[in-house]
Amino acid sequence: RFKEEAAELDQFGHTPLHLVLRHNPPLKVVAELYEAYKEALCIAENKTGYLPLHVACLVGCNVDVVRFLIEKYPHALTHRAVRRHRYRPWEKGEIPRDLVDKLPESNKNKNRLSD
Repeated sequence: RFKEEAAELDQFGHTPLHLVLRHNPPLKVVAELYEAYKEALCIAENKTGYLPLHVACLVGCNVDVVRFLIEKYPHALTHRAVRRHRYRPWEKGEIPRDLVDKLPESNKNKNRLSD
C-alpha cells in the first residue's frame, strides 16, 4: 500500500520511517511503514549512517517499537553509524546495542528489552 511514498528519501537521506521514529510513534504506525517498504530497515541510512533502529534508540522510542525493529532486522544491532550527528551527544560509530544503555532511566520500558 504506499510503497512508493514509503521509499522516498528527503534531502538528508531520511525515509518516512526515520522521520516518524523521531516522534515515538505507536507500534502500529511503524508496522504499517515496515509493510509498505521493508527495505527501509536495512538499506536506507540517512547521511549519518543511522538505520531506523539507531533513531528509535536515540529518541527513546517505546520498547515494543525497538523490539519490533530488532526482530525484523537483527543485524541492525551491530551496525555502526558512520559519523556522529551534530545535534546528538552520542559518539561516532556507536551501535544500537550501546545506545539502548543510554536510554533515559525515565523510559519505564527500558528494562523490558532484555526480556
